[in-house]
Amino acid sequence: IIPELGAGLAFMQADIEGVKVDLMRQAPEIITHPNQLACYLLMPWSNRIGQGGITVEGVFYPLPPNVEDPYPLHGDGWLSTWDILSQSTTQASFGLDSSDLAPFNYTATVDYALIENQLEIRMAITHLGDKALPYGMGIHPFFTRTPETLLLANMSEVYPEDAQTLPHKAEAVALHPDWDFRACAAPKKLPAVFTDHQFQKWDGSARITWPELKCGLQIENSAKWEYAVIYAPENEDFFCFEPVSHVVDAHHHQAPSSEGLIWLSNGQTLANKLIFKLL
Repeated sequence: IIPELGAGLAFMQADIEGVKVDLMRQAPEIITHPNQLACYLLMPWSNRIGQGGITVEGVFYPLPPNVEDPYPLHGDGWLSTWDILSQSTTQASFGLDSSDLAPFNYTATVDYALIENQLEIRMAITHLGDKALPYGMGIHPFFTRTPETLLLANMSEVYPEDAQTLPHKAEAVALHPDWDFRACAAPKKLPAVFTDHQFQKWDGSARITWPELKCGLQIENSAKWEYAVIYAPENEDFFCFEPVSHVVDAHHHQAPSSEGLIWLSNGQTLANKLIFKLL
């Protein structure tokens, strides 16, 4: 775990019949950017925000791009140095106080724990500002991708990405067989072409199977987030299945509360526990 890079993970391995297997991609020996990690955190929002910022109670707050992207991406948690709160051979906790990304003013914690054959990640973010604000969060794992990798995830709707890389209109995944990972469609391989889409109406569980590696992962989130992003570039040895609490750019949708954003008043907390269980 790299505290200086958003308390993200450098790798995730399992011992399969005496062989170390990478369940997530390994970061390089010298890491200079969170996008080289195996997994990082998303807070106080997930993915992109359009229109140059957000408006709260009639006041516009500009949010400039923060990385090599035309939009502010993933908030500032993944780009910040976190404090080590505790650590042992099977558990580590980290904390962050952030007040430099107006109007957001928050404190956050993440707890990693290895319990038998699973990794548990507990995330929490508490609003410290006087005005209530819409918060969101998520997690961005880079899973190993083999030629036979299978994904099972009951998500019934997808937002095809528009030319501005922002969601436009939700459509039934049944209209897009290549993106239909529901149980009724059976576990399937990832699309061969570039994929970067927001999915919704997810039941909160997913399963990745690697036949070549003789193992799999079951993913669960206790808050039953209904949204996930799949990022699967062509000709890469990884893909991203990102459990998130809200729709991309939900800050500009007509009804933020129905798109997963949670309005927090001073002292209120948004939290979730994610479980990655080895199969």
